[in-house]
Amino acid sequence: AGHWYLATRGITDETANLLQLKIDPRDSEGEERILFPVFSPAGDLHGFSGRAISPDARIKVRDYAGLKKAGCLLGAHLITERKPNKLILVEGLFDYANAWQQGYPAGAIMSSTLTELQARIVRDFGLPAYGFFDDDEAGADCTEKAGAMIAPYQPFMKVRYPEIWIEDDTEEDGGHWVKDPG
Repeated sequence: AGHWYLATRGITDETANLLQLKIDPRDSEGEERILFPVFSPAGDLHGFSGRAISPDARIKVRDYAGLKKAGCLLGAHLITERKPNKLILVEGLFDYANAWQQGYPAGAIMSSTLTELQARIVRDFGLPAYGFFDDDEAGADCTEKAGAMIAPYQPFMKVRYPEIWIEDDTEEDGGHWVKDPG
């Protein structure tokens, strides 16, 4: 809580505390990272995934201590604890944080591919799930595969992105279309 980078991403101290975010001030490559603890649905710590603060970092996301993301759903412990009536599935760490910031119970697959182990975790919750993956080719493929793995067991809905242009002077084209939940 209180880290300047979280504020630039719209994450309040309350949400940072809820998600138990940590800071690695200097990883093995000298990068400062926001650490996202990854727990099992029962609350057992599997490890950490860290997002670099610098846009120039060689590795944007680094997993710590052999974290096996394919068998984990970031936020699963909060779904178990809070017992919501739906689940928002996202790809990335900050998509996950932003969903919780907006009051939506989210789980992140931490990739652009939902694994069978992750689908099993989602199915075990038995909640209607909303696939809110990035609006790109990988996200569309993930949505299709996630629907095939989840929809036979419980409701699975996909999100359609609005056609909204976001102006950004730092981008070559002067901005971009809305492309992810963040």
